[in-house]
Amino acid sequence: MIQLTEFFLFYYYKNNRYILPIALYGLSIYFVYGAGNIPLADGYSLTSVFLFIFSVWTGYSFIELEEITLQKLTVLHYKGKVKRYYIAKVAAAWLVSLIIILFNLSIPFLGTSIFDLKTLVSAFVAQNSIALLGIVTAMFFNIKVVKDKSIALIGTFIVIVISLAFKSIYDRLPSKLGWVLFGFPPISFSLDLINKFNFTNLLVPYIYFIITLICCLKIIEKNSF
Repeated sequence: MIQLTEFFLFYYYKNNRYILPIALYGLSIYFVYGAGNIPLADGYSLTSVFLFIFSVWTGYSFIELEEITLQKLTVLHYKGKVKRYYIAKVAAAWLVSLIIILFNLSIPFLGTSIFDLKTLVSAFVAQNSIALLGIVTAMFFNIKVVKDKSIALIGTFIVIVISLAFKSIYDRLPSKLGWVLFGFPPISFSLDLINKFNFTNLLVPYIYFIITLICCLKIIEKNSF
């Protein structure tokens, strides 16, 4: 599977899929830090929001990376192991996101921010979970799960907005309807993890990722090629 992940990374790089998302991400970083120094945790929280959007974009780019003919040939080459094929795509997208995470964590220290190991570790764990949630969101709305591209794009946009505004929406909903929101990626738990490290904030995003990934893989395997 390592070779397959390397192939996806090479194909992604060769087709210049990274240029536009990284350029836009660079602008978002300038937006966060360009006005001057901000508290370390606040900066990490803001860049986490942009990271989620970037990870959804990157995940979608990898999942729909090759033309359908090449997808079929690649799966056949790996003896029809569809799950392994898509797990390798998730791994490749995560590695690209990991570069952005490391950049996010280091950029405040290029200014006058004081090094804080506890906040740094919390932010790394939180942003790693956010990247995985973004990737699995893209996977949920890929063409083998949601056939209609228009519905997939609208659904992705709605999920991003609701996930990022979870707390505000939850507070305004009647208590009997609050449970509806718990099907959305738990970004709020990851963001809270930056400021308050506890096991609930730590585990919920990763559990959500694993469950959603398993469900997506089963659906994709059933609808594959």
